[in-house]
Amino acid sequence: MGDGVNESERKPLVSGWRKLKLELKDRTIGPVVEGHVTFGLYFFIGVVVFGGLGFWYECARLWNNPAAGPSAMLTSLVTFFPALVGSTSIQMIFEEDENRRMRAFAVTYLIVFALLATALTFLERIPTWVSFVVSGAASLAALWIWWVANAKNPAFRDEVNDETPLGGSVAQTPAGTLDGFKS
Repeated sequence: MGDGVNESERKPLVSGWRKLKLELKDRTIGPVVEGHVTFGLYFFIGVVVFGGLGFWYECARLWNNPAAGPSAMLTSLVTFFPALVGSTSIQMIFEEDENRRMRAFAVTYLIVFALLATALTFLERIPTWVSFVVSGAASLAALWIWWVANAKNPAFRDEVNDETPLGGSVAQTPAGTLDGFKS
């Protein structure tokens, strides 16, 4: 290219979009592949069960009294995903000091989900079944966003035995000598 760099030495450029995609993929599968039990249990018990308690309550109420109708269950869904996305995006904006792509991602989904929640709340012409499908999908997406935001959170990562890759105590003197080593 005329800049004095050999073409075979030139490193391929990785675009910001590709880096974001790889980061999201890593954060999506990382807790599962790395086997962080604490992360998984907190996600299911803390976020899905307790975070979604309003929804689970309305499901039980509808189960016990079908005549009550599904409107309260829909309201619980429409209020669940914006609350989870809002708190998660603010968390990411504060935590991601070095990773501007993740901060931009957080701001983007905060705006998109706020608009979606507003539309579901105030557009009265939307059929109920569409509101259920959209708010259900948005709730699943909100859970994924929480997962991505917290995948690298040290509070949810299981402690790793630091002796495992070394084969013993780090205080023990390694076998062998440096005799004959020339610097």
